[in-house]
Amino acid sequence: MPSFGGDSPQQRFDYFSGGLIVLLQVQSYIKEHYVVSMAQLATHFDKSPAVLEPLLVQLIRKGRLEKLAAPRCGGCHQCHSTDLDLYQWRSTNAINCNDQSPERAN
Repeated sequence: MPSFGGDSPQQRFDYFSGGLIVLLQVQSYIKEHYVVSMAQLATHFDKSPAVLEPLLVQLIRKGRLEKLAAPRCGGCHQCHSTDLDLYQWRSTNAINCNDQSPERAN
């Protein structure tokens, strides 16, 4: 069962009021830029990769996002390995949970 930010009603409200908005903002940003790195997302949203990772996993699970193979770095060891993670927006094959098309209604 997924965690929704905590067990108390206030914590769950905070997740849905804040977390859902952040999820939609992340989705919109990636859709606009098509391919982004974790470093770009962390900088743009002023969030750590640990905070962003669950949101990205959710978008991958829904088929809206694909994690690309990480590029090889030069081995300077000055960046975190997650900074090199690349994510690509998938314009097709996304699962729409609210799909009300006639094919799905039957």
